[in-house]
Parts: sequence; C-alpha cells; structure tokens
Amino acid sequence: MKLRNWLVHPERKNRNEIDALDEEVWFDAWKLSLWYIELVLLHLFGYRGKYGNRLKHDRYVSEVEPVPWVGPAT
Repeated sequence: MKLRNWLVHPERKNRNEIDALDEEVWFDAWKLSLWYIELVLLHLFGYRGKYGNRLKHDRYVSEVEPVPWVGPAT
C-alpha cells in the first residue's frame, strides 16, 4: 500500500525511501499491475473462459482457471 501511495502521490521527502526499495518489491508491483491490466481487458472484452493466472509462480503452461467474475469451475 505504501508503494502505491508513494507512486500516486510522490513527494520529495519520500524519494529516499522509494529509492531504497528492493528490486523484488518493484518486480512484484510490476507483475501485479500487469495482472490487473490483463483482467480489466479480459472483462472489457466480455471474456468468460479460463486464463493462466500470472501471479502463480510455479504453474504449468496448461494450468488455467476461470476468470474471477465467473466463479469456480463446476
């Protein structure tokens, strides 16, 4: 949450704290933002099928799940 606030409301006094963040934090924030964009686009296009969740680190390429707005598979 702090990272989001720092990026959305940048202030000079926070610059040192932002610069001190670990690369892994930035990478995780980047992956999360890509996931949000992906889900928004899928929803806007009316997609109701299955997709590969990019936030699952150790998934197989063929491992898919329903989009969140459809609910669990039956």
